[in-house]
Amino acid sequence: MLDSVWPRQGIWQSFGLAHGLPDMKVEGLCIDSRGVVWAGTHDKGVAFYDGSSFACLSRQEGLPGHGVYAIRSLGNGTVLLATDDGIARYANGGLECLDGDHGPVLWGCATHGDRIYFGLDRLSGEPPRIAICDENSVNVVELDDQPDARGMSVTAMTLAGDGNIWCGGTHLYSYDGKEFDRKDTPGDLGQIRVLCARETSSEIWGAADSGLFRIRDGEFEPLQGPETIQGMVESNAGDLWATGHDGNLYRARGSSLVTESNIGVPLWRGVVVDPEGRIWVGSYGYGLFCYDPTRMMIPVTARGGAGIASAAAVGSDGDLWIGSGSELIRSQNDLAPEVLTWPAEISSHAITALLVDSDGTLWIGKRNGTVFRIERSDITQCQTHDSIEGYGIRDLAQDNLGNVWFCLGYSDGFGYFDRSGTISMVSVPGGPSRVACVAPSSTGSIYLGVQRFGEWDGVWEYVDGEVHRVAGTQGVSANAMLEDEQGILWVGTSEGVLRLDNEFAVTYNMSDGLPSDLVTCLFEDSRGVLWIGTEGGGAACYDGGVFQTVRVPSNPALNSVVSVSQAVDDEIWFATNGGVVRYRQKRVLPTVEMLQVSADRDHLPRDGLQLPDTAGRVSISFRGLSRSVVSSDLVYRHRLVGLSDEWTQTRELEAEFVKLRPRNYRFELQAVDPDLNYSEVLAIDFDVTEDPRIGALTAALSDARHGEFIGESEALEEVRRQVREVGWTDLTVLILGETGTGKGLAARLVHELSERRNGPFIHVNCGALPSGLVDSELFGHDKGAFTGAISKKLGKFELAEGGSIFLDEIGDLPEESQTRLLRVLQDRCIERVGGATTIPIDVRVIAATNRDLTEAVRKAEYRADLFYRLNVFPITIPPLRARVEDISQLSNHFADTFSDHLNVPMPIMSESAQRALMEYGWPGNVRELEHTIQRAVLLARGGVIGREHLGMVSSDEAPQGDQGMIIPLSAYEKQYIERVLRITDGVIHGAKGAAKLLGMKPTTLRSRIEKLGVKRPLR
Repeated sequence: MLDSVWPRQGIWQSFGLAHGLPDMKVEGLCIDSRGVVWAGTHDKGVAFYDGSSFACLSRQEGLPGHGVYAIRSLGNGTVLLATDDGIARYANGGLECLDGDHGPVLWGCATHGDRIYFGLDRLSGEPPRIAICDENSVNVVELDDQPDARGMSVTAMTLAGDGNIWCGGTHLYSYDGKEFDRKDTPGDLGQIRVLCARETSSEIWGAADSGLFRIRDGEFEPLQGPETIQGMVESNAGDLWATGHDGNLYRARGSSLVTESNIGVPLWRGVVVDPEGRIWVGSYGYGLFCYDPTRMMIPVTARGGAGIASAAAVGSDGDLWIGSGSELIRSQNDLAPEVLTWPAEISSHAITALLVDSDGTLWIGKRNGTVFRIERSDITQCQTHDSIEGYGIRDLAQDNLGNVWFCLGYSDGFGYFDRSGTISMVSVPGGPSRVACVAPSSTGSIYLGVQRFGEWDGVWEYVDGEVHRVAGTQGVSANAMLEDEQGILWVGTSEGVLRLDNEFAVTYNMSDGLPSDLVTCLFEDSRGVLWIGTEGGGAACYDGGVFQTVRVPSNPALNSVVSVSQAVDDEIWFATNGGVVRYRQKRVLPTVEMLQVSADRDHLPRDGLQLPDTAGRVSISFRGLSRSVVSSDLVYRHRLVGLSDEWTQTRELEAEFVKLRPRNYRFELQAVDPDLNYSEVLAIDFDVTEDPRIGALTAALSDARHGEFIGESEALEEVRRQVREVGWTDLTVLILGETGTGKGLAARLVHELSERRNGPFIHVNCGALPSGLVDSELFGHDKGAFTGAISKKLGKFELAEGGSIFLDEIGDLPEESQTRLLRVLQDRCIERVGGATTIPIDVRVIAATNRDLTEAVRKAEYRADLFYRLNVFPITIPPLRARVEDISQLSNHFADTFSDHLNVPMPIMSESAQRALMEYGWPGNVRELEHTIQRAVLLARGGVIGREHLGMVSSDEAPQGDQGMIIPLSAYEKQYIERVLRITDGVIHGAKGAAKLLGMKPTTLRSRIEKLGVKRPLR
């Protein structure tokens, strides 16, 4: 039996620049009344950590100095920050500098009531000084009447149990609130670095250049201990912790400091304990560290190393049994480990399995096939059999009759021992071989798990000398098995964990929350929680709601779990490839908050939100906080009632839903920590409503006057036929034609004829997008993707989810955007600018252009592969001059429509006007005809449209070319705008202005006037 306490280690976590800490040199630490950790840095201000992320304050936010050496919190949430250039108060989210001429503030600080005491830097020829602060003022007090030639810095302070403030520098002082008393100390202490008052013993511990000391009953007492101590703190549990520049974390035991753990980097002055008992430690150049001494404990085995634990079991009396190589170790109350002495003839074989049966007897399986029992400290060997000698015992399990079943590694044997240790081998002719695990069922049968693939793979049930395969397990390689209290069979495999419930089989793997797909062991604890040991991923725990993970940070060996057991005090023990790990669960509920709802735009999360169904995707972002674990250890479960009542588990901080139909929804959310503590359910109600624009568009498309091409020519009938042929499919459509032929109308008709007609129709003019923002407009961007991206934005493709996107003027798309669009068409997924997540999309692409893309591809001005992806089903819209027979019908349609708009009778078309319309070449196509008729209706005051009302270029006015009356479109546009301006007397704005008549924005018209050199009439 060993006399010493079993050495152990807790779990470290580190925080650095990657986590948001602004500087790796941490000078001072504080835990405020909300449990927020404040870390003062050497020259980058202060950072505070709420369990999720760091926020920083510096001179830019009003901090008086860059270096923050001491921090203290008042009970009302106010935090005072002592810097190298003054003291500031942080309250209600704002900073305010406190007046006072005191110079740099050092590490020493203490809190007494509503006052905070800070140690000040030395001034040559002046006495040592401290600053006494409240929320509003700073008062400098001298500690001594006698000046000091060199000056004395006050580098250590603490509040004693009697209310006195102790201050240390090169001398030691006590302050009772009225006067200071300089204490006599033996010899020259050097600089006093640390003072820490202990409430439990009324002692004051300190560390100076000369070494460790304590003051008890007013008497100074040197102590033996490390000379590297930089910081001290007492926890709420009464433990005194100390940090060393040698990287050690010490715990006081009696009058000495014992090394608890070593982090391997120089630890510095800052050290605090949070309400959950975690020790936060600053380092000088290596960031911030957090040590949890209670949540996990890693004992060191009796031989001095962590070793390999092949098995672990907990007895009914609470004793922990560990198999480590050939050693069997017992720990009573986990304090005094005992290595049992084995007979020499069996001590050379490793332990492969442990089991404590219902009588409290320990069964031990060894690599050579032998089995031993320990009952009331007596070790006996069980009966053996020729067929198992030399084969390792793979698994031990007790059935409801008290028999202990076993299986063998690399052999075909399995059997059982009765309570006396007598062996019975089981032989099933042609039965399963290579049984890797056994599990008794509640019905009296035995489950046999086979690890190798082949005819006998999967799980078999043995009863009355016969076996049959368990439904749903064919092709399964079984590593471990367990029947839980509800009669459900769980099978650990190399592809996750398989659940078998009344012949219903479902497999859970990493996509469901497991840390690794390779499952090594299974265990059900007293609460009914299933523990799943994995190879390299730690252990998962499952309560029927979520899978959570218990993992030792940065230690792969300790995350390869071979067995799980539970102590009488509900502690969980893991046997791993790196030794044993004790896990102590805490009952601290996390919290969760919703941050933003993104749909058509970003919204604050609140009840009663109205979201349009054209948003395509509704995204809800959130975060959780915990006082016992870092937020990255939390998982979340959410559901959208109205869409599904099933909960979804995720580690992402966002939930996205696509193609939500109009109705009321309720989003419910919980955060869950590794101890399976659930936060309160947070919920918001919102409505998805039909976008009125969709209703208006549907009505317009259903209206024959607006939803059909006007005319009966053969060329137009061919377009109608092609639209009907392709409309019902999901093929990509490329619409070709000159400007003004009606490509947009054709695109709308293709969408209306498809099954996507009730989805959004998003029109994007690619030629009008700013060159630097094309990708952002099409594919969206994440917050911070570029300067000005202050929030996440959904792109046009996401907004078109479930519908169609019309990419007009696709020939004008920049080359780099062509590449991204090609990937979208190939993979049917997008990535937002600045994002790393691939988002699948369900969108039909309709494109249009007036360019000759074939020629552009030949000249290498357009990507050939993109052209071929777009040109799946091309439709060419003929120019108006190719369907002259439709001009009369179109003219009457436009005249009727515009007359209704002006609320005037429809004018009659004169023969001269009809002839002029038929003779004109219409370079602007249908759009030009529409504008011409609108002008004529406006000018035809007598009810008859004459040739003079059309404003058309006559044959003698038009420049001649191959097309007779055809002139360049820009020349015609210039002449047409000039004529409209003459009609309106140069007026652009207003109900009777040229912009209104031309159907464009005044700013657009002014831009065209400037570009074309249009001459405005004098008024």
